Amino acid sequence: MKDYIGISAYYHDSSVALIRDGKLEVFIKEEWLTRIKGTSSFPFNALECLIDEYGVNSNTIEKVCFYEKPLRGWLSLIKHSLEKPVERWRQAANQLRSFWEGPIFFSEELRKIIRLDHDKIVYCEHHLSHALTGLAYTKNQKKWTAIILDGVGDGETASVFSINNNKIDRVWNSKFPTSIGLFYSTITEFLGFEVNDGEYKVMALAAFGEPNFKEFMKKNLLSFNPASGKLASNMSFYEFDKSPERSFSEKLSTQLGGAFTSSLLPSDKNSIEFKRFADIAASAQSLTQDVIEEIVKFSIKLTGCGNIILSGGVAQNCRCMAEIAKLEAIEELVIPPSPGDSGSAIGAAMYPYLIEEKKKLSPPGLYPGPTPSQPNMMDQFFSRHSNSHQMINDVSDLLQKGQIVTTFVGKAETGPRALGNRSILCDGGNIKAVEELNNLVKKRESFRPLAPIMKVDIAPKFFKLSKNAMQNYSWMGLTAEALDNVKVSHPSVLHVDNTARLQTVHKDQKFLWELLSMCEKRGMPILINTSFNISGDPIVYDYVDCYVNMYRMGIEWLVTDDGLYRLNNV
Repeated sequence: MKDYIGISAYYHDSSVALIRDGKLEVFIKEEWLTRIKGTSSFPFNALECLIDEYGVNSNTIEKVCFYEKPLRGWLSLIKHSLEKPVERWRQAANQLRSFWEGPIFFSEELRKIIRLDHDKIVYCEHHLSHALTGLAYTKNQKKWTAIILDGVGDGETASVFSINNNKIDRVWNSKFPTSIGLFYSTITEFLGFEVNDGEYKVMALAAFGEPNFKEFMKKNLLSFNPASGKLASNMSFYEFDKSPERSFSEKLSTQLGGAFTSSLLPSDKNSIEFKRFADIAASAQSLTQDVIEEIVKFSIKLTGCGNIILSGGVAQNCRCMAEIAKLEAIEELVIPPSPGDSGSAIGAAMYPYLIEEKKKLSPPGLYPGPTPSQPNMMDQFFSRHSNSHQMINDVSDLLQKGQIVTTFVGKAETGPRALGNRSILCDGGNIKAVEELNNLVKKRESFRPLAPIMKVDIAPKFFKLSKNAMQNYSWMGLTAEALDNVKVSHPSVLHVDNTARLQTVHKDQKFLWELLSMCEKRGMPILINTSFNISGDPIVYDYVDCYVNMYRMGIEWLVTDDGLYRLNNV
């Protein structure tokens, strides 16, 4: 048994990946176990799970790899702060404090769990970890251009790699502080949302506005020059490089008419404030898309290769990814299911695996998470309604009647989006059920639509799909424009811009394929799929989480591998 472990930690979304004997054995997010969404803490619980549940020990481990070079990243940021110590003293002080609490001491933290020799602990460059995560989801050995766009890692904010038969060369990069990711997170904070959590809300909000602030943003906040290959920004409008407290300056606040706060977000879509709110989001979204397109074209010229891997936190912007897929120069586009820091634990595990084994990893499936055992409490809190043989028919009955159903089947999903195994489902054509799920159960903002799920063979009957990016629809990697019939049959699955972040299902996803096939026969070809969690909490991890979430949301029905259950006393 040969184990390679990758670890992402200390910044946000800590996680652990285990490659065993050439395949991704398991991927575990620390937040699933701590129940603290987006936790950045060292993943002690996830590592203990590897030891207890998967028999990992110092003898089975070949290498443990951290997903970045800790000292390099810290030195690059402290150097930037000390270049203007008076202006940036607060950030410098924060970075000096973080030295004693951050990844510099990764090996010591690791040894609290597993005693390993020094030569078994290695470090991968941050952007290379992202690139290798994307490479894991490619299906062949052809040449690739890997484009990494995020906030910052190891002092870098963007990188381009040329990959040829697992030989990887960096051909371009951009340094902190100019950053697409930090630009977008600055706008996220300006609009009153939480950084590293609210970016997808900005993306959804953007469809309600017009890019009236785009020219100002392009002139001052973010631009890319294809001739020089330089990202540029006027840092007087930002604070993230000077202060740990806030991303934007008063200068930007004045220019954009004042910042919003989480307690005073405009809700009336006809108000002047909501228009400004949406226009700022639309401007940031449009500029982000333009800059990414320019970098993609620039990167293809550098490498001569149109097979594109797009990874890093910016690649989670599925609306931008949909537009990028339309570029004629792209032959194939791969966006990993978890392109952010969490998923880069997979790339970190791949790094020593590729060096030592000298062969490609078997492409991971969609569900490499653990499968917790069913506890005795099921009989106390649930009543079994039907067994596993009958449940597909019974679940489709419930959905046809307008019921909302939760799923806890098989293994957990990799990325930030539930893909049917840890989901809440309802009939996508039932407007009342969709509104109840969105507004009353999930309590989402009115400008955020829910996502449709359907079989891959019928998806082209409802949406315009990019043929060069088909596999990404399996994990909601990009949005798609709806055909006219969807506006009539399933208006509730569409955003105001006539798009949806759909998920396509294949035959090897047995439960979902059978359920969708049965629903299709009953006139329900499209279901709604949203993550099984209360807003603000991590996705459910075990049966206790299922009970707590269902009780708090008032949902009766739970689908498991063992059958269909009904929550008692709801």
